[in-house]
Amino acid sequence: MRSAGDAYLEALPWRSLRARQAEWDWQFGATPAFEADLALTGGAGTIRCRIEKAVVVGASVVRGAAPRGLEQTLPGCLFRAADLAALLAQHGLALLPEQAAGLG
Repeated sequence: MRSAGDAYLEALPWRSLRARQAEWDWQFGATPAFEADLALTGGAGTIRCRIEKAVVVGASVVRGAAPRGLEQTLPGCLFRAADLAALLAQHGLALLPEQAAGLG
């Protein structure tokens, strides 16, 4: 069995599309609106976020004792680990590490 060389693989027409679709802003910015649950450390609870074009447009505490102020603070935040972490830290909260890793 032969394997294709790197030059051949790089020349394939789908490579540029794959690279673009692997980028964060494509995955979240070009997807339909969706909801995601954010699990917080220390048993603080779970927050359900509605995301449109990579931005949180709505949030609600669905479980636990997370401060209700988050529901007003999260809208407008980019749905990206670093941005969410900074905002949650203002409330003394953090995402579960495995969830933060999955958000990039």
